[in-house]
Amino acid sequence: MRRYALACAVTLSLLAAPAAAQVTSTTDLTAGQPPAAPPTPLSAGVGNGFGGLIGDIGAGRSLAVAIDSDLRGNLSLTTSGGGGCFNPAQDVAVMYIDTRPGGISDTTVLTDASDLYRSAVSANAPGGASELTFPAGFEPDFAIAFQIAPLGSLPALYDLTAGASPMFVRNPDILVLPSDTGGVCSPAAVEITLADLGLTPGDSFDYVITLLNGTNGFRSNELHGVATAPASNIGQVPFAFAAGDFNRYRSVGGALLINEVDADQSGTDGEEYIELHGTPGLDLSGTSVVLFNGSGDTSYTMPTFSAALSLDGQVIPSDGFFVIGSSAVANVDLVIGNTDPASATTNILQNGPDAVSLFFAPDVSFPGGTPVAALPERLWDAVVYDTSDPDATGLLAALTPGQGQINETGTGTTSIGRCGDGAGNPRETTTYLTSSPTPGAPNDCCGDGTTQAGEACDDGAMNGATACGCQVDCQFEPVGSLCGGAPTGACDVQDECDGAGACAPLVEASGVECRAAAGECDVAETCDGASAACPSDAFAASGTTCGGAPSGACDAQDTCDGTGGCMANVAMATVECRPSSGVCDPAERCDGLTTACPADLLAADGTACADGVACNGDEVCAAGVCATGTAVDCDDMDACTADMCAEPAGTCSNTPIAGCCTVDADCDDADPCTTDTCGAMTCTNTPIAGCMPDGGMPDGGAPVDGGPTPDDAGPMPVDAGPTPDDAGPTPDDGGVGTDAGAGFDAGVDPMDDGGCSCRAAGERRSAPGGLWLLGGLLGLALIRRRRG
Repeated sequence: MRRYALACAVTLSLLAAPAAAQVTSTTDLTAGQPPAAPPTPLSAGVGNGFGGLIGDIGAGRSLAVAIDSDLRGNLSLTTSGGGGCFNPAQDVAVMYIDTRPGGISDTTVLTDASDLYRSAVSANAPGGASELTFPAGFEPDFAIAFQIAPLGSLPALYDLTAGASPMFVRNPDILVLPSDTGGVCSPAAVEITLADLGLTPGDSFDYVITLLNGTNGFRSNELHGVATAPASNIGQVPFAFAAGDFNRYRSVGGALLINEVDADQSGTDGEEYIELHGTPGLDLSGTSVVLFNGSGDTSYTMPTFSAALSLDGQVIPSDGFFVIGSSAVANVDLVIGNTDPASATTNILQNGPDAVSLFFAPDVSFPGGTPVAALPERLWDAVVYDTSDPDATGLLAALTPGQGQINETGTGTTSIGRCGDGAGNPRETTTYLTSSPTPGAPNDCCGDGTTQAGEACDDGAMNGATACGCQVDCQFEPVGSLCGGAPTGACDVQDECDGAGACAPLVEASGVECRAAAGECDVAETCDGASAACPSDAFAASGTTCGGAPSGACDAQDTCDGTGGCMANVAMATVECRPSSGVCDPAERCDGLTTACPADLLAADGTACADGVACNGDEVCAAGVCATGTAVDCDDMDACTADMCAEPAGTCSNTPIAGCCTVDADCDDADPCTTDTCGAMTCTNTPIAGCMPDGGMPDGGAPVDGGPTPDDAGPMPVDAGPTPDDAGPTPDDGGVGTDAGAGFDAGVDPMDDGGCSCRAAGERRSAPGGLWLLGGLLGLALIRRRRG
């Protein structure tokens, strides 16, 4: 049966049951005409009990069953091939259909046998019964009973409800009556709608077909939609279908409409096109585009171009747009031309008033000059157009009754199209709008009042009415476009469009100066970023520096008074303006009235001005300077003392200089065996060669008086210096000569020291004891004088 449908490549699917018969394909049948060849069966028929009417009798003789649907929701059932036609008095084929949850699980719940068809559906004929038990998952709720016979009864559709008689719904339409010629029954076709089954295009249903004698209930083993059948006729006994023995059919679903037409361009019409919009992947086979002329209301008559264009084998692309036009048209899918479908199109579509229509019928059904009033009933969509021409009332009445004619305006730069793409119903043109051509792309629907893809807005007739609102191109005025009145305040700026249709009030950014400073003590005001007005005038805080740098020693930095004025300031009377240069030049201080420092005043000459140093004498001022007094003289006239005046009392100190001498006597080391000399204020003590102290008696190397006696255990060190005369001679002290640290004892013979003699060779010391004592005292006094 013909897929007038558009053949959305009718999709057929099976339940997942390994025993189910496999769906193959369908073959289009032209409405009102026999098929050119037997259709490919939708499912394999099995069994041949009554001679292969719906089963397989071999030798190529079998009855094929094909199911077709279209986008309008029509559902066709076609049979062809096999043996002779049915006996109209008894043979009935029943197609059980499961479309919804529920239904019947077997025919025992149906008891009506009031007529041939109800007996067949109920499997309960007056002469016998062959009850059916359906496979799990298949519970039919509809049944179609039909005969394949030239004079048979009209087919009937029934609604099945458990416990009730099959309820008549309607008689399917007869599309093709069969004929019985030479024992072969010609194809037959009937049609219902998906709506009759409670379905819509794209829905699926499950089915099985069986054949029986409606008068006696004898059932053949000829079945359709199942995988296997009994080896012989079922007869008048119960029959249970095997698990999964049913087929599933999915109807054609989707959308298809004429979406855009451009019949007129500037100059030669070399870029004419017709655009269809539909469900991606939709098979257009069995569909034709037919052109009609408003002058005479007939299909185009052109010697080199058919008025109808077949879309067999064409499919809607993935973007949903299918373009028919010249090779110069962008995104063209099917090229048409005057003499060759592969050549460029020029002046194929007349400017109007004309029409483009879409039929679920073959192109051969529309020879040139076919009157629009004599069209087959397979019209799907149409649009009547013009280029500022009168209405073609005949085309409008036949193709789009109640709809208006769409004007392309005749400018040569426009097209007519649906807004949005695929919007509206078939043969409904209220969604058409004249706009810019967009072959193979979304239509430019700006101005229809509905925002479409690619449009930011669409206010229809109000497009462009406001500065920032929707513009004539269905876009909002760009961000930054000026709008509103002139700025009204120092912080106001020209308003701008926000890019979303509104005029955004703008003000200066925070920190922008709106009132300059009038002076040092008046601050500049800046915008706050929220108000159009400049903030109130403000002044620098009291005490803020102003004026130039101070011009005198008693001038102070000027400061703001807090009301915009700059106050002249002078230093306070306590501020020193000229520092003291010394005790004879006192510091000057400001008077608190003038900026100049008072004149420099010096201390009177002669004014005591002790500088705190005692050793430089008493000082007095002279010309502002403290003059030095007479220094303290600490010189003791001794070259071997360090003379110094000491602070803070100014007292003298004369400190002996170690190792210093002025005469040889200063160099006496009390050693009789050295020659003591002073040279360059430095002592030299030179040993006397051959000198033997104590008469040559060694006593450990000790010098005279200050070392041990010969009997001492060891030498004694030289005395640190002479001591004053003893109160008297000491007695013999055990071999010790002169006392340690003492000079010669008064009254003691230096020679009497136990035999120890310190005389040099040839020396004789025979002075009397008194002279010796006198000499010792004089020597001691001399030493003390030198060391003091």
